[in-house]
Amino acid sequence: MILVWYIILASAILVFVRFLIGPTFADRMVALDVLGQMMILFFVFLAIVNSAPMYLDIALTFSLLLFIGTVAVSKWIKGKGKER
Repeated sequence: MILVWYIILASAILVFVRFLIGPTFADRMVALDVLGQMMILFFVFLAIVNSAPMYLDIALTFSLLLFIGTVAVSKWIKGKGKER
């Protein structure tokens, strides 16, 4: 179990580094989306380890918010390209 926590932490650190040094806006958005998915993975794993289904509700809510945010940013980028 501890190994899984370390793998998630190492992956999150690597993705966060990509977020910081990403050369383009798209790289940063993908890294931010992956970080959000890793948070969902964290909550699901926490629900399994603690046998608490409450964490699954949190993961589901967070995934819906993450999806809405990704769609909103995509529409903003698409609309920004039409003005030029």
